[in-house]
Amino acid sequence: MKKVSLFIKIVLFINVLMTLALVAAFFLPHVSPEKFGLLSLLSLFVPLVIFANVFFVLFWVLAGFKKFFLISLITLLTGYFMLPQIYKFATPDTMPPSPEKSLKLLTYNVRKFNQLNWMKTKDVDKKIDSFITKLSPDIVALLEYFYFDFFFFF
Repeated sequence: MKKVSLFIKIVLFINVLMTLALVAAFFLPHVSPEKFGLLSLLSLFVPLVIFANVFFVLFWVLAGFKKFFLISLITLLTGYFMLPQIYKFATPDTMPPSPEKSLKLLTYNVRKFNQLNWMKTKDVDKKIDSFITKLSPDIVALLEYFYFDFFFFF
């Protein structure tokens, strides 16, 4: 066996850490985020951890350390079968419902109905009303809505 340099030892240590992170990621679907909140944060980094392990497989093969590449390769092959538990891909069964069965939501910034005359257009409130009526949404959320009650001051 050839003598291993300090650089290779450091890379091997990082490889083992990334492999352990990937193994921990395999168990994420079965871990409650309430009990292990920090572990659930790992789910954000799963693609990076997978990429790092693929990198280590290539690195060890190209560097000539045939035994070390097995660490990441075996973990990646095992994880390939567990990947559908971590990431769900759309199938015809899981597709959203057709537009007839869906809920139409409209959010619209009415910009105070042009009370401060930002636009030179007149009757902005009527145009917004006709636009909303034309779309016929089920739910309407108006942003920057302005209502002036004259009797509020008396």
